[in-house]
Amino acid sequence: AMRNMGADPTDEELNEMIAEVDDDGSGLIEFEEFVTLMVKASQISEEELQHAFNCIDFDKQGTVSMQELQQALSNMKIPMNDAEMKCMLSSAGLNPENEMSLQDFGILVRPA
Repeated sequence: AMRNMGADPTDEELNEMIAEVDDDGSGLIEFEEFVTLMVKASQISEEELQHAFNCIDFDKQGTVSMQELQQALSNMKIPMNDAEMKCMLSSAGLNPENEMSLQDFGILVRPA
């Protein structure tokens, strides 16, 4: 899924990224670990942010719904239920009921 978003990490690099945030050693990324990973990913450029946004804007309407983000995360093997999605979006100061703009997406992936 990361390759679909313009990144081309090797298997070793992916394993290193998971190991960096996999506090419980399960080999999977739980919600809290995902948040940590997103904070680490906040160093992306505007171009990378736009590319990632375009990749998850499945209906190409220029906005991203909670469902589109949820699908993108699921495609990356990071399944989140509706309650987890709403919590994540609300924690970033976003309304889960609204579509996200590129600016909103930047707030989500680049927490202050």
